[in-house]
Amino acid sequence: MTTQNSPDPSAAGPQAQTFKDYLRLLWGRKWLILLIVVVVTGGVEFLALQETPVYQSHARVVVPPPPPVIVNGVIQPQPRTEEFLATQAEVIASPEVATLVVQDLNLNSSPESLSRRIKVDPIPNTDILRIFISASNAKQTADLANSVVDQYLQYRHQTDKRSLLVQKHLITKRVADDQAQLDELKTEDQTNPQVIARQNSLLADLNVQRNKLADLQQALATVETGGSVLEAAHVPSAPVSPDKVRSGIVGFALGLLLGIAAAFVLEYFRDNLASPAEVERIAGASVLALVPEAHRSGRNPLLVTEDDARRPLTESFRTLRTNLLFLATRDRVKTLIVTSPAPGDGKTTVCANLAISLSPASTRRSGWTTDAV
Repeated sequence: MTTQNSPDPSAAGPQAQTFKDYLRLLWGRKWLILLIVVVVTGGVEFLALQETPVYQSHARVVVPPPPPVIVNGVIQPQPRTEEFLATQAEVIASPEVATLVVQDLNLNSSPESLSRRIKVDPIPNTDILRIFISASNAKQTADLANSVVDQYLQYRHQTDKRSLLVQKHLITKRVADDQAQLDELKTEDQTNPQVIARQNSLLADLNVQRNKLADLQQALATVETGGSVLEAAHVPSAPVSPDKVRSGIVGFALGLLLGIAAAFVLEYFRDNLASPAEVERIAGASVLALVPEAHRSGRNPLLVTEDDARRPLTESFRTLRTNLLFLATRDRVKTLIVTSPAPGDGKTTVCANLAISLSPASTRRSGWTTDAV
């Protein structure tokens, strides 16, 4: 039973939820939330364990320097710029290098699918590239990474050598042309100033071209030694996917969110009152007493008597009487109205028992009237 005091505009209503109310709601649904968290976390972990494990290995390679080029008739080395390193990263992950790896390891996969599994990460301010590759077998992962490094270096050596050989062929042809022209000039008048000037020009150019050939020959001798394996790949000890810890965290977070959402949904559709405190909060009134549910039987009548003073029903109406007498003194209560949401809730029983409980005390008070509505 409750008693309504003077209206209070600030009294909390169904819409005036506080943070404590939300915590109380969640605590009341803690077992539901825990069940959902356990089920969702277990489901996510189970699905993760069904995935094919993926291993990842990496190796580091020092990029060979770019081949020298002829600039204004002079052979000059090329600098290693960031653009050059980015280009080499694309070369490593290209189908051309992947084709060499497939042939080297006699793989059944296509070069295109293999190249998509190669990731290259340039290390800033260095000439070093870090190469990552993934596979479903730990040993194969390391073999693939090491083969990618080896085949890349061989590919670079071959392409650089071809570039230098093309330049050597052009210079050799020019040397031959200069020499042929000199041989023709030997049949000319050697006292002719024009012939002499032409011979001197051809000799000077022939000397320059022969120096270029010497430089190219030196570059060809060292082109196959450029670059090196800085760190070979090792067999990984554990897969990188599925990540059990990450899956557990994701499952726990998802289960917690679903559990909290389920608690709020159930609370939204709940149409009963769970505790006296909730009654006080929603009704804006104080709870005077809790009367247990009573059923008519031979041993337990619906009306209280002095012979069953220890009966819970009797004690509850004794508590109700005490609180009502206190309120009567403070607020000058003259009339009590007992009501309920639906018929058959026990309004008449409460009125009768309350009248019995108040009868000894009413001799000292003005008359009270009780009525069931």
